[in-house]
Amino acid sequence: MTKKSYTIRISSLFYFLLISSLPVNTQLSAQVARLGVVKSSDNAGIWESIIGRLTAIGLDYCLIDSDRWQTVNDLGNIQVLLLPNVSQIQGYQSESLVNWLAQGGKVIATGPTGELSTPDVKKQLQGLLGASWQFPNSQAISLKLSDNTEFVNLSVEGLTTPVSGGVLLPKLGAQTVATWVSQGKPAAIVSTNQTTFLGWRWGANAVATPSFDLLWLQASLNRYGINAGTLNSQRPLQPTTIPTCNAGNQEPPTTPILPMSFN
Repeated sequence: MTKKSYTIRISSLFYFLLISSLPVNTQLSAQVARLGVVKSSDNAGIWESIIGRLTAIGLDYCLIDSDRWQTVNDLGNIQVLLLPNVSQIQGYQSESLVNWLAQGGKVIATGPTGELSTPDVKKQLQGLLGASWQFPNSQAISLKLSDNTEFVNLSVEGLTTPVSGGVLLPKLGAQTVATWVSQGKPAAIVSTNQTTFLGWRWGANAVATPSFDLLWLQASLNRYGINAGTLNSQRPLQPTTIPTCNAGNQEPPTTPILPMSFN
């Protein structure tokens, strides 16, 4: 072996050891335990109060613009997806939810989610989310927890506060977590293993108080092992700068090409 060849091989080995010692990008292999929130024209009118509630709960969250949501990749690297009153969901977005749930994702839907979608999409969403929005209640009503529900340790406020919600139609096999205290006991909250459907327009001040919304969001997140921290509904309800969920989505770096050895 010539001196030149020996020097190049040593350089190659050093370069390989240097690359191997660099920290691994854990974002590529580990899922960030945070909430992705969908913003659309359907909730734009109450967006400030939605953000105020999320700010008060002290949770790490990011934004998904409905206009740019086309595939499952657009959902970014999140653990739970919040659909706050998103009435219009397109077919390709519903299909992305199929893939999202198949990958272990969790969804919290609120209010008339999918109400203005096509009949086929509405049917698919009911199967995915465990229920579909039917119609609004004629007056504000309080909730009653169903027997054997996994939603526990709720304060009295989370059940006794009258809320201007709507009736949900559960799919077969879904669990009715809570009913409205009215004739017929219609479903108010429905859940599956991966989804929670809250039957009111979450984030709307005219529908429910911030503390009521926060109590039920915290309870929903607890199902998925996420502790949103100390609830503080007394914080100012002001909008804040929100990171984009898929901003960090990049292709994994390619394997570096080591220098070639020439004799």
